[in-house]
Amino acid sequence: LDPYLLYIFNGEEFDIATRGFTHGYDFYSPSEDIVGHYYDKGPKRRSPHVGSNKESHFYRDKSEKRLNYMWGLWDIRYPNEKGSSDEEISQKAELRDLDKYGLGNKRTLDQFWKFAGINP
Repeated sequence: LDPYLLYIFNGEEFDIATRGFTHGYDFYSPSEDIVGHYYDKGPKRRSPHVGSNKESHFYRDKSEKRLNYMWGLWDIRYPNEKGSSDEEISQKAELRDLDKYGLGNKRTLDQFWKFAGINP
């Protein structure tokens, strides 16, 4: 796992999927749902750490931007930042050790998007 993805929520599943796929792991899916996540109204459980820390939003934003940079989606997701240098982007996104914690080299990210039926 990537230690620089602090407080990540949006994108965590695709993060794990893209890294696994590009490192050569295959995916299998049952023909019917066997497990799910209930997002409707119900008892509210809050982590004492996520969201209560005044810096958590800052770190979550940098983490989400790390993912978008890693996926090559920076110019699409942040059109006002289009054409920014890596140095400029690193002021807004956590870019340390992407060579260590980034995508694999067994398959490409484009192969993942095609496999998943996604047009980013």
